[in-house]
Amino acid sequence: MTEAIENELSAANKAFPGFNSTHEGYAVILEEAQETEDEMRKTGMNLNALWQATRMNQSPKQIREIAEAIRESARDMAAEAIQTAAMAEKLIQYTERQEG
Repeated sequence: MTEAIENELSAANKAFPGFNSTHEGYAVILEEAQETEDEMRKTGMNLNALWQATRMNQSPKQIREIAEAIRESARDMAAEAIQTAAMAEKLIQYTERQEG
């Protein structure tokens, strides 16, 4: 497991107890995955805007502002993806406790 996922899982475990059921785990993972998808859509919309701005030869300032928006939505997407992975790991740990 990567360090970012481990850190996220550790923070989540300090803030919230372990899952009480697979249903709860599913719901939390779904929420995080949907948030990741939302950020992916934002990134795609910003990428489309960048292409349109490029085709229209907009100013470097306008291009930079769009690129900054892409950077931010991509960072947010990465953070949400890490949270999704951490919650999947949390569910894995729940299932291991159930087996054992």
